[in-house]
Amino acid sequence: MKRIKCILLILALLGCSLLAGGCGKPLPFTEMAAKYGINLDGCTVNIYFRSQTVNGTDPVTHLENERAVTFIRSLSYSTPLKEPDDAYSIHSSADYQIVLNNAGTDVMNLYYDESRDWIVAEVAEARGSQRVMRYSFYQPDPVFLALLDIAEQDKNTVPADDQLQTSALVLRAGITTEMLSQEVSSTPVNYELYTGNYAYDGDRAVYRVYTSNDLPDVLSGSDGLIVASLGPCPTTGYAINISQVDYTDQLIRVYLYTESPLYPADEEQVETYPYVMATCDLDDFPLGLTVAFIDQNYNILDVQELQVP
Repeated sequence: MKRIKCILLILALLGCSLLAGGCGKPLPFTEMAAKYGINLDGCTVNIYFRSQTVNGTDPVTHLENERAVTFIRSLSYSTPLKEPDDAYSIHSSADYQIVLNNAGTDVMNLYYDESRDWIVAEVAEARGSQRVMRYSFYQPDPVFLALLDIAEQDKNTVPADDQLQTSALVLRAGITTEMLSQEVSSTPVNYELYTGNYAYDGDRAVYRVYTSNDLPDVLSGSDGLIVASLGPCPTTGYAINISQVDYTDQLIRVYLYTESPLYPADEEQVETYPYVMATCDLDDFPLGLTVAFIDQNYNILDVQELQVP
């Protein structure tokens, strides 16, 4: 009887091990998209040919309607892979960058590394007022590679009056952890908290530097207005503040300190809209740098391509 019990115990432990191992199994592309609530129906596709950059601009092909549907369907044929154990720089290794856009919003960023024959999917997962980037690895199907070759033949065919604006995901793609935490060669920028009137969008989180082009009734000349808003929060106890503004040779960084209640049930159950605003002089910022809004844990809350008037 003891032997039988031991065998049953061993089998049970083996079964638990198999189940535990299966929890980390990579998901097929369509299942991964569904997991993060991404609707692939109706998406358009922007393919940037990063290895062919000319004068700082990546050649691009824009796909929509049936061509976009066919391209996205080819991604569902790809084979899920485990995330590599070695240090791998996704953004610097990619030869192609593919942005899926649905109804004007970038919903997924994809990279294709020709040397490793990998597709890497980048998805922003919402966690309260923050966004955490998640990555999934795939080996492409030959259909995907064939469609990529066809798209390459059509690059730079987007009409001049319909040029694609650099998306938040594309801007975010070139930012590394080292760039976020770099302390050497950083230059502080003076700012002053702003308590004037401004009808910010309280229905959503906003992280943005506004110029006189955006708010002519509020700003003039080289004045800039930094706005950081958590959007609607379910209780009191939430807060956001600016802790530092600086720039390096790669980024303009707006550091934010966000707070949330330890015990939400003990807070007043009323919707709040925490935000902070500050004025700055845009002449203090170098031109052409990406603005990154960063919290105390070096999470990127949002990015922006600053257009200085």
